[in-house]
Amino acid sequence: GYAVSCAKGADHRKMTNLTIRELVANNNPDTPALLAEDRGPLSYGALGRHIEATVKALNQFGIGRGDSVAFVLPN
Repeated sequence: GYAVSCAKGADHRKMTNLTIRELVANNNPDTPALLAEDRGPLSYGALGRHIEATVKALNQFGIGRGDSVAFVLPN
């Protein structure tokens, strides 16, 4: 299973309209963002780097803000 970590004391009501990029940017880069049983924690900093690399790759294919994208992942 996976778990998502949020900043201590964060007002979750204000976070509902944030994009994933904004949510990641608003957290301490050293704080664990994702936890999984069979892997080490993924920090907000590392998650942000993965997101930026994915955005760059999608942009290179002509995919941008407002375009629909689907991901197929294994179980």
